[in-house]
Amino acid sequence: MSCIASAIREAGGVDGVMGFSQGGCMAALVASALEQPHHNPPNSDPNSNSGTDYTWLRDLRQANNNRPLSFCVIYSGFYAPPTAGLDWLYEPQIATPTLHFLGSNDQIVTEDRSMALVERCRDPLVLTHPGTHFVPVARDWAMPVVGWLRERCVKEAEKEEKP
Repeated sequence: MSCIASAIREAGGVDGVMGFSQGGCMAALVASALEQPHHNPPNSDPNSNSGTDYTWLRDLRQANNNRPLSFCVIYSGFYAPPTAGLDWLYEPQIATPTLHFLGSNDQIVTEDRSMALVERCRDPLVLTHPGTHFVPVARDWAMPVVGWLRERCVKEAEKEEKP
């Protein structure tokens, strides 16, 4: 997360994230961490003796100027199991708009693992391509992403126009 915060800071902030496989899992976590109102970890009081260092969370939020993301695109992503200590990022559901691509023949990240992440997102759009564990780049699969991102941009522009 510190590396991601550094990259976001160097970019001057970002509007959205995309990720594939483990990167898809991470993209969802980043989107959740940046949402407002913020999801906050249990025992995040700096004076507590929880032993967990959450400075990455502060750094990530500051790197994006405390702005939430407008979108998150996830290819073959999956839910990070609760043993990773990140389950607080899934409750409540991730509200950032998410677009999920699943491969119908993916044997590496199976549909049940991807759907576990989908279920933790509010109003996700899920598209299933007929392939395996890869990012589909054919025009038929790129155009839905373009259309979905365009829709996000229009919605963000409309929000900015309102006084």
